[in-house]
Amino acid sequence: IKKEYANLESRGCWNINDAKPLSEVAQYYTKEGILIHIGSMLELLYLKHSELDEKEQKLKGRVIFLGDRVRDQHGTAAIFEALASSPAGMEAARFVEAYGLMSTTGIAHTIEQGDAEQAYTQAKLDTTNPTFIRVPAHMRKSWMKAGVTYVMPLVKALYGHPQAGVFWE
Repeated sequence: IKKEYANLESRGCWNINDAKPLSEVAQYYTKEGILIHIGSMLELLYLKHSELDEKEQKLKGRVIFLGDRVRDQHGTAAIFEALASSPAGMEAARFVEAYGLMSTTGIAHTIEQGDAEQAYTQAKLDTTNPTFIRVPAHMRKSWMKAGVTYVMPLVKALYGHPQAGVFWE
């Protein structure tokens, strides 16, 4: 999980040095008349390839955005823009499969398909409502005051964000 956090931070998903107390952030945006979205991250740890021999298995850590629990600065459930998104991967996979099934003068086509590495983290999160994530306790820095909830801007889309697919697409 530490490796996953380091990876996401190196990809520019957030900058811990931009973290501020939630109360300050909420007060500023309320004064400006802007609704913000505030969410949390969820850490997942699982055994990859658990069905294989032990030597083929490995622990995998993932950090995702809890998109079903996002609130605005007033504590109200966040409302996201209704942006259209077509599952590009599904369309692409079907096109590749159709092409592979065709043959020209009896010669079958050869097909290959690839996947983007951590696709959503490649996209800038360009939302109408700025999105902030709570800083987990284990990421807190020495300059952060005890007992204060800190948030940092979410810059790149994370899996679980309701609009991540749209911005990646």
